[in-house]
Amino acid sequence: VDLITGEVLSRAGAFNEQIRFGDNVVTRIEAGRQPEKLAAMQRAIVMETIRPLLLRACERAGRAVNRINGGAIAGNTTMLHLLVGADPTPLGIAPFTPCFIAGKKISAAEIHLPADDLAPETPMQLLPGIAAYIGADITAGVFATGMVFDPTPSLLVDIGTNGDIVLQSSGKLFGCATAAGPAFEGCGLRCGTRAREGAVSDLNLKLNPFALQTGVIGNVPLTRANGICGSAYVDFLATARNSGLLATAGRFEKSVWENLPEENRFTENGDRALRLAANNSHLRVSEVDVAFLLQAKAALMDTGEQLLKV
Repeated sequence: VDLITGEVLSRAGAFNEQIRFGDNVVTRIEAGRQPEKLAAMQRAIVMETIRPLLLRACERAGRAVNRINGGAIAGNTTMLHLLVGADPTPLGIAPFTPCFIAGKKISAAEIHLPADDLAPETPMQLLPGIAAYIGADITAGVFATGMVFDPTPSLLVDIGTNGDIVLQSSGKLFGCATAAGPAFEGCGLRCGTRAREGAVSDLNLKLNPFALQTGVIGNVPLTRANGICGSAYVDFLATARNSGLLATAGRFEKSVWENLPEENRFTENGDRALRLAANNSHLRVSEVDVAFLLQAKAALMDTGEQLLKV
């Protein structure tokens, strides 16, 4: 970001390389019990994830690394612990006490962030969290969306490995979090991906007559789409259920399925799937995918209902 004009000069994104230690915070907390694995997870986020993204963003912006005056870092409470090498294990045991939750200013050197010409004393501001499982990523969300300034009721829902929900009503914020599972982040789904250029982000299915409308991030043609992200999967669940394709248990209704256009039907080892593009057999949503999505939804459903009763 240009600090004079406020212009966003470039962006860069990638998966967190800590994923090899587990696809959710609980397994990473468990891994953090071993000092050598805690150090390895810190290297994975700093050396293998943040550093390459920092260099890529600078290259895209046409700015040298030594032009960086500082940075702000948001993440859930566990991720920030792993970033600074703090012991995350108390977060995995009741009463889930974090080593820190307040905002913290650190230097690039403190997290061992080596980058060509980046001054070791470059300040990095860790945003404050709210609770052990409502972290600084949610703090960032409530301000970035503007909901804290909204005079009308508003709701922020962040569905990932954790399901975080914040309700703003009458100037007060009510928040909760629960385990959800990584399905809406693409993990475990045949065509799942994070929200990036080339990902299908919108989907609207209609029957009688059959119509399938999609939107792809970056206006990439559907035939060149590289996956399906969480928002499109939510769209599929809603419109497939409303149209009658999905039964209550998440299976395709046989009679409806058989009336779909042949080019949109795909079957593999008994698993039926809806193909989004006739000439892209790799872009599809299957009954197995729906099962993963329903598990993730069920994990956070009760918590969300309790919050909305506030």
